[in-house]
Amino acid sequence: MMNIIAYCDGKNDVIDICNIVDCSPDDCIEVIKSLKAAGLIEVIY
Repeated sequence: MMNIIAYCDGKNDVIDICNIVDCSPDDCIEVIKSLKAAGLIEVIY
């Protein structure tokens, strides 16, 4: 989870983060949902 949050900087999308941390998209999305629910990250359009 810490690896993923480190790259949630608004410059990387989910696919970029998955490639960087070598994580499957499904696992990465679940972690991102948890981080968003905890208020640690937000969606940027």
